[in-house]
Amino acid sequence: MPEVSLQANGRSLEHKSESEWSELIGRFCPIAPTGSIWRLNRLAYPEDPDQGWKIHVSATILEACEVFKSVVDFLSSKDLQFKVPKSLRELALINSGLGAGYSQVGKFLTVYPRNDSDAVDVAHELHELTLNSTSISVPFDRQYCAGSNVHMRYGAFAMLEVLSNNGQKMPAIRDSDGNLVPDDRLTIAPAWVKDPFPVIRSVCNGSFADTPLGERYRAFAAISQRGKGGVYLAVDLTDSRPRTCVVKQGRKNGEIGWDGQDGLFRVKTELRVLSEIGGKIAGVPAIYDSFEVNGSFYLVLEHVRGMNLESSLLSRRRRMSIGSIVSHSIEVCELLRSLHNSGWVWGDCKPANLVRSPAGALRPIDFEGAYRIGEPDPYRWRTKGFSDGPTPVGGAGNDLFSLGATMYFLLTGRVYDAQLPVAIQKRRKRVPKALVKLTMDLLESRCVTASDALERLLSLGL
Repeated sequence: MPEVSLQANGRSLEHKSESEWSELIGRFCPIAPTGSIWRLNRLAYPEDPDQGWKIHVSATILEACEVFKSVVDFLSSKDLQFKVPKSLRELALINSGLGAGYSQVGKFLTVYPRNDSDAVDVAHELHELTLNSTSISVPFDRQYCAGSNVHMRYGAFAMLEVLSNNGQKMPAIRDSDGNLVPDDRLTIAPAWVKDPFPVIRSVCNGSFADTPLGERYRAFAAISQRGKGGVYLAVDLTDSRPRTCVVKQGRKNGEIGWDGQDGLFRVKTELRVLSEIGGKIAGVPAIYDSFEVNGSFYLVLEHVRGMNLESSLLSRRRRMSIGSIVSHSIEVCELLRSLHNSGWVWGDCKPANLVRSPAGALRPIDFEGAYRIGEPDPYRWRTKGFSDGPTPVGGAGNDLFSLGATMYFLLTGRVYDAQLPVAIQKRRKRVPKALVKLTMDLLESRCVTASDALERLLSLGL
């Protein structure tokens, strides 16, 4: 099948690229700071500044080696200090926004110019050298120009620290009076720093004025932000009575994988899945709208109100009762059975994606990872503890492992660790043996269908 070839080609490309990257940093970035994900070309000289305009060059994992090769000779000739990730696996984590945080997305290569004049010249040259590469926007940085791989932000070069009001250490820079102040990574530069880039100060990342995002939908809160795109609460103004909605953004080239799938692909997948199952499965979010703006695909969905099972469990002073856990599990089983009968694998069944609505129904959200039964799982990313079972059984069996992991979490309050499993009885006493056995059968791929699991849950009589 095409998906098998895609995955095999992806694994082959990953291995080849990682080998090439290892050779490149071995030649050009031999300095490995202890405990760091970064590799440096050289140590700082005594005359190097402690702070200034950092130049960031973005790159996807697919193009990282080529981007690096296109700029390394220039940087070496300037004898500038720079750093890159120790592996492309680390770059993938950086670009996801899940490692060091959303502010680090796109920061593949960081260059430390000696002064402002140097920064302007270096930024221009790096832009010219990477014109044909795929750009990833670096949050909170100034982009050299629209579509450029080059971004700039004023910040610390050396390890300076200052104590916050709550006594925690924070990265710091010196202000115009020489005082240590926090290095705010959410701003381009402090107000007292002179801008050396007058010609490129105004950056056009695309206007939303004449698009649905400027006319119909007004985002007022970010539910999440990461490399593949954001999820926002918004107000839908299309009706005479405005309603809240969820706007999901899929960024082109955002968190692109070795198989070529990016944020845009995943949100389009969710649209396709919801379009097919919306009339068949109760509780899935309704589709309001979809459109493309400035290189991103947007999907507007019903705002499913309520608290998800993860938050519900963590907010309790006492554990959830056995009866409630069985009741929740029955609802999830019924949902999975309907989904599987419709020909789909959910792929991301977990407590955080199961919302108890004010009306009392358990409603599923987030179908970016869904795929058809009978097709190989096309995704390599999975939620740790919930959709990364020790035995890749494939198809609907992946959802059954997720069901078992959800039940384990509700019973114990802990995420299941397949590498170091802890018996349910050690986490919680007086759990019915039949419920323990069913949970473990699901986790160990001994339950064949959602209907089988549902039958065994109903037989408990709880």
